[in-house]
Amino acid sequence: MAPDSIVRAEPLPVVRQNLWKEPARELPEGWRPWRTVSVVIPNYNNAATLDLTMASLAAQDYPADLLEVVVVDDGSETCYALPEVRPANARVVTPATGWGRANACHTGACATTGEIIVWLDSDMIVAADHVRKHVEWYDRLADVITKGEIHFIAEWDLTPEQVRDAVADGSIGERLTVHGFTRQWVETKYEQTDELNTSREDVFSIWTGASASISREMYERVGGMDVGLRLGEDSELAYRLWNAGAVVVPARDALSWHLGATNTQRRNELVTRHDRPYFAQRAPMLHGKRQGEGRTWEVPLVHAVVTSDVAGIETAARAVEALLASSVHDLRVDLVAPWDTRHDGRRRVLDDPDASLYWTHEWFRGDPRVRLVTSAPGSVYPAAFRLDVPARAGLAPQTLGLMLAEMKRGHHGVLRVPLDADGSSIDLWRVAALERASRHREPDEPLQSAVDRVWGIWWASPDAFPYVDLAAPAPADGAAADGAPVAAVRAVGKAGGAASPAPSEELAALRTELARAKKTVKALRAEQAARTGVKGSVRAIGRDVRELARAVWRRLTRTTSRGNR
Repeated sequence: MAPDSIVRAEPLPVVRQNLWKEPARELPEGWRPWRTVSVVIPNYNNAATLDLTMASLAAQDYPADLLEVVVVDDGSETCYALPEVRPANARVVTPATGWGRANACHTGACATTGEIIVWLDSDMIVAADHVRKHVEWYDRLADVITKGEIHFIAEWDLTPEQVRDAVADGSIGERLTVHGFTRQWVETKYEQTDELNTSREDVFSIWTGASASISREMYERVGGMDVGLRLGEDSELAYRLWNAGAVVVPARDALSWHLGATNTQRRNELVTRHDRPYFAQRAPMLHGKRQGEGRTWEVPLVHAVVTSDVAGIETAARAVEALLASSVHDLRVDLVAPWDTRHDGRRRVLDDPDASLYWTHEWFRGDPRVRLVTSAPGSVYPAAFRLDVPARAGLAPQTLGLMLAEMKRGHHGVLRVPLDADGSSIDLWRVAALERASRHREPDEPLQSAVDRVWGIWWASPDAFPYVDLAAPAPADGAAADGAPVAAVRAVGKAGGAASPAPSEELAALRTELARAKKTVKALRAEQAARTGVKGSVRAIGRDVRELARAVWRRLTRTTSRGNR
């Protein structure tokens, strides 16, 4: 069997989080390219350098019958004409409507057919194996998008023929002198993340449109470029790709040289000022862009879902009220209930058994952060997190913030806070994990199991994330029931504790054991300056303590947690 046939037949490794290094498989001996590729280059009044880009593409070692190059001329003063030195399969297209780089890139994607799209700028020279080095990754890992290596050149004096010949014989790097521009921020990101192999919230941010690749299937799945953006369109697309479960891989052996500085290098402060409001509306995980207390954005950071029947709708309304009172304002709430059973016909408004459904609908219908829907959303993409809250759970004001902080610290796929032994829980899901898990979920496999495989689950202690049981009986002291659950939530928030069911004797014993283990770790840490070998012991015992903590809460919910979701 031919090597490319083997690659096609075998399933690609699925990456956990963004830990791409270990699962990336080696290509079989004799592997050869077999995927079709479309190189898309947006251009606006850049003919001189674009001729050099085309010359370097004429020397690619990728099979010519699998490669097409499309220049999208975005209204240049003189429409770009293909030069004599160019790839065999090259053409120019122009947008029918719109303008700007995003619109040009999207026009090019729609005008091509390659299975893989490679983006290049119109002022770049690429090495002979540039396209191939990008495309190899699509036979090594699932869900991949790649970012090539770019060096910046201040001066050049080469003809298209010289570029083609130097790229073909491998001497192009010697002909170009890399300029000492300010250190590129991507280098710092690579160092901080072991070349994106560690799990950070923002590894996607390095994926920018110069020397980047994406599968057509992935591009279409996320809806392509936002053609309304004039700058920063690649970063906004990178956020959506990451949130859709993409794996970001640095193809650092896909070499290229950028002719001159970029807009960001020359005018960084102004570019940042421009990008801030556009990113803030669309990409909550682009850190530092959302500023201002109490703001509501087009794409929420958290999309919460509360589901109820008619009988429990008033309790669910209190759960929604508690969410709206959260210290995290950046959220949207879906209150799922049978709203479609309401009607405008005659009824006994005070004695109607469904009266609370009408009252609750009226209570929330004007709130822009609350959606009254009849079915729970299958996906909340492109929000960054999904929060599923049982209708009886009233979160304290600080609880969601604490949960988000834990998700950032541990980079979990889902954080689950058990309510009681019946298996119900408050679940904060990472949307990127949900999207990837949904694609790779086995038949009949519970969703939480798939999320655990591709990202990881963390069972949390309710003591760390305060809430109250809104369905609990009214206080025996005769306090008014109306509003009492929400008031209790606020009280829990101020006290910093949790209102949760009393533990069983078995659970109490486990908690005692856990407390003793924590004291042991604390004592060992105090001694580690004076004793050798203690550091490793602390780590080992620390791991045991964490595992014991997980066991406590898994024991509490083991009877029904498999069936959740």
